[in-house]
Amino acid sequence: MVAYRCGPDHHITDAGALYVARSQDGGGTWSAGQPIAAEPGWNIYTNHGMTRLGDGTLLLHGIWGKHIGEAKKEFYARARYTKSHDGFLWGEWGRELDFPFLSPTGRGFPYGKIHQLASGRLMVPFYGTPLQATDPGHRVLAVVYSADGGDTWGEFSLLHNDTKGDICPSETDIIRLADGRYLALIRANARRRLYRSYSGDEGNTWSSLEPTAMPGQCPALLRLASGALLCAYRDVSQVGAAADSGVACALSRDEGQSWDPLGYIYRGANADCAYPSMVALPEGRIFLTFYTAAQPAAATGSCEIRGLLLEERAP
Repeated sequence: MVAYRCGPDHHITDAGALYVARSQDGGGTWSAGQPIAAEPGWNIYTNHGMTRLGDGTLLLHGIWGKHIGEAKKEFYARARYTKSHDGFLWGEWGRELDFPFLSPTGRGFPYGKIHQLASGRLMVPFYGTPLQATDPGHRVLAVVYSADGGDTWGEFSLLHNDTKGDICPSETDIIRLADGRYLALIRANARRRLYRSYSGDEGNTWSSLEPTAMPGQCPALLRLASGALLCAYRDVSQVGAAADSGVACALSRDEGQSWDPLGYIYRGANADCAYPSMVALPEGRIFLTFYTAAQPAAATGSCEIRGLLLEERAP
């Protein structure tokens, strides 16, 4: 199953509807899109994060966004969750996620897969515009928790509150390591690479953010059958150079301490592409989905949702 937005452009017009589509053959063919959220005056979309819980429940967040202010240059956005048990019928959208660390006129929403903790709580990465931000580009990064299966989200723990703009952390994915710790890979807009942080207490505290070698944004993490970690991301090593914009992957065999680049799996005509998401399929296969570079122009052109089947092989 994939979730995606349909709209007239890329976050310019406050219009967009959220759809889901299903595949019964491992990603070979897909059903027609089913709309699950639309509202006049709002751009509704989602990102990497749809998660199947241990009891089979699917949790999906939708983001309601719009431009505000006299010049319509500020972007306000908040998220809600919905649930499904079969991918066909979806429940009502829950309460808006809001937290005291967020600007009331900025953005704030989850990005990344949900994790079920030993305590029974759910944990998901969350970022947005910090309270009393002096620059709309500043970001605050946290993990937020639900104690009722995703119906409400109240408790939180901060990873980084960027008041200087020297890191600007945003999109983050988290994965549980073999020793029980959690690894977070973090988009750092100001540094044009992925940063990392570790937690040994189910997200209550986190190590200081430190850079990795991956020149990436919008990370997606997956544990392979071999035990290695796979990270897919938008490569930003040379933004503006068509040959070097696209979706890249890297592999870690030491729980995120070092990453070996695997190269591109897609190259586009501009940097407005990627946002990969991955899921493990039977027989060791991996399904990876992303969106292509918009054409003929990055902000106003059309793009496609594509999927690839990957397979891990011994070197």
